[in-house]
Amino acid sequence: MKNVRNGAVVLYDNGWNHSSGGRPHVVIHICPSRGVRLCPVTSTGDMRQDTPIPARPGGFRYRSWVAATDAQHTRNQMLWVDPSHLGRTVGQLTDGELTALKMAAVTQLSRRKSRAFTTV
Repeated sequence: MKNVRNGAVVLYDNGWNHSSGGRPHVVIHICPSRGVRLCPVTSTGDMRQDTPIPARPGGFRYRSWVAATDAQHTRNQMLWVDPSHLGRTVGQLTDGELTALKMAAVTQLSRRKSRAFTTV
C-alpha cells in the first residue's frame, strides 16, 4: 500500500480534470480492504457556505473549499480508490483542518440526502 496518512493532500487524476497532474484530494480514511477514501477540494468555491481552508506553504496553493458534493448538493463526489492510483502528495492538513474538513463533508452529504427527499 502506498505510504499515505489521513489528512494528506494528494493529487488524483479522475479522468475529467483539465490538468495533467490531477486534482487535489484529501485522504480522510484508509481501509485495508477498500483502499483510500478521498474527499475532493476546490479552489473555486466562492459560492460555498463553508469557511475555506487557507493557502499556506506545505498545504494548498490557493484558498480551498471542501467539495464532498457539487455546489448544488446533488452529487456525491467522495470516492474510494486504490492507493496505487494516487499521484504525489502535495501537503498535509493539521488535525484541526482535517476535523473541519470532515465536518463540512458530513454537512454537505446530509444536505444532499435531504435534498434527494425533498426535490420533485
